[in-house]
Amino acid sequence: MAKPSRLGTSNPLTANPLTAALAEAQAGPPPRTTFSLSLDVAERARDAAYELRLPVVEVVETAIREHVARLEEQRGEPFPPRPRPRRRRSSRRR
Repeated sequence: MAKPSRLGTSNPLTANPLTAALAEAQAGPPPRTTFSLSLDVAERARDAAYELRLPVVEVVETAIREHVARLEEQRGEPFPPRPRPRRRRSSRRR
């Protein structure tokens, strides 16, 4: 007979949305996205990453996640998914 979980119904590793998102991101390679940042913001992110011995992407991703979470909290609900553009069919002839 299997022992009941001592963690109960809530897993502390997935209860925190940032931890859950990090675990999800580690499941596969993330899509590559490019953003333009002002020089001072980019430098501050690099400085923080250097001091904390973290990859810059981790500092930036955490900042974006936390800011969007605050915006959603102020709004009272998550933002709805944006409409996806229709994919073009390949113009290659068969």
